Amino acid sequence: YLQAVAGEAATYNLFWTGLEGIVVLYIVRELGMGPGIVGILYMVGSVGALVGAAATERVGRRFGTGRTILGAMAMACMAPLLVPLVRPGTPEVLAFVTLGTAYFVGWTGVAAYNVHVISLRQVITPDRLRGRMNASYRLITWGTIPIGSLAAGAMAGEIGLRATVLIGAVGVATAWLWVLFSPVPRVPDLLSVADEGARWQGPPAAEAAPA
Repeated sequence: YLQAVAGEAATYNLFWTGLEGIVVLYIVRELGMGPGIVGILYMVGSVGALVGAAATERVGRRFGTGRTILGAMAMACMAPLLVPLVRPGTPEVLAFVTLGTAYFVGWTGVAAYNVHVISLRQVITPDRLRGRMNASYRLITWGTIPIGSLAAGAMAGEIGLRATVLIGAVGVATAWLWVLFSPVPRVPDLLSVADEGARWQGPPAAEAAPA
């Protein structure tokens, strides 16, 4: 479980961080939209995040934790593919609607799956290992962020903004494959994996210590 969600997060952060920095330049320079539009797009994304966080518990009860995680990740990872579809010369209203949809759907998915994934990580990890698990997890998943930023900046200077946006969007879309081909989608609820995690707890520290 941890390998799947860590791989997804690391891949997502690698490509999304680069895409997020370049897409602002792409919107302003290539599409000719004002900085105010960028602010509105972020506002739309924030509304999506609020919707995702508010609705995900009910969705999880209806469809199961694993399926909800997979569906939310698919939303988050596929939504950026809409961004490179907006080309220079696209009517401004159509461009705004397309980009707004990408931000709303993408951020809805991110918020929804974070709620369940963080809970899954905490439930399945034995108490004595949670500190090390979180430290290792953050090193892997956040360690790709500066790499993605540097790589995207270098690529944009070499191959242009739109090509870099396209590569970033396609890269983000591959991230959810880590979870698709893992046991995570088959998790019915957190109680089922809590029982599995309890088997790894081992004896209490006092009992485990040598006499």
